[in-house]
Amino acid sequence: ERHKILDYYLSYFNNIAIGKMTKIEKSFKGLVAMTELSNEEIISGKIMDKYLKKWFNNRNRVVMHNTHNNGLDNYIGYWSFESAAFVKMRGLDDSSFRDNVYYPKDLL
Repeated sequence: ERHKILDYYLSYFNNIAIGKMTKIEKSFKGLVAMTELSNEEIISGKIMDKYLKKWFNNRNRVVMHNTHNNGLDNYIGYWSFESAAFVKMRGLDDSSFRDNVYYPKDLL
């Protein structure tokens, strides 16, 4: 089954067709919607900022909550890695949302 957002990321490296959004990707619908917008629209409309502010409260992220307390070595933090990838691919100016606690600015 194809994933629209993964196809979008892969298109950065290869010219591939972007598939339809799957049920699994519904939690990324805000990010998927940004693929259709210009960088100016994303920044001026504060779209990424809004996405990041809602990111952790998405019900699909609840499984991450308190995973640092499970005694396993699999805690990666509460960061929206897909946002950082999107910002890098699009060359977005992240100054308006850089300080969001869920944005992994140090990756860029």
